[in-house]
Amino acid sequence: MIMHKNLIFIVLLIFLSNCGYSTVYKNNSVSNINIIIVEMNGNREINNRINSRLKKYYSNETENIFRIKMNTILNKEIISKDATGKITNYELQAISSFQINYNEKNVSFTFKEKLNIKNIEDSFEQRKYENVVKNNFASSIQEKLILKLKTIK
Repeated sequence: MIMHKNLIFIVLLIFLSNCGYSTVYKNNSVSNINIIIVEMNGNREINNRINSRLKKYYSNETENIFRIKMNTILNKEIISKDATGKITNYELQAISSFQINYNEKNVSFTFKEKLNIKNIEDSFEQRKYENVVKNNFASSIQEKLILKLKTIK
């Protein structure tokens, strides 16, 4: 009986360990595109974060060259105030526009990220949280851009 349970356990383990799981971006090979940032305008902080994430796509080993002009706007708008006039909630929004030149084709994309944020009393913690949000915006925009570039081909 114990041998029978062990055999069933081993068979289940073999089948479950080979279930075919693979990561979502496994086929996003880095070497098949080359990104050249020609121009960056707008919010320098977000642009630099996007640019640093795109550096892994700088390759001279491919003929798929994308020349990109980037313009990013970062808005911080007040959503609500309390009875004393103190800001309680605001919206942080990043809008990135890309003009892409690829094989004599010009294509434009715009990506928009926004998040409603509660105001924190501690200004240091507030800036730290905003930096995390800006990093997330840059990461999301970079991923969307790479997926769009893959569809241009």
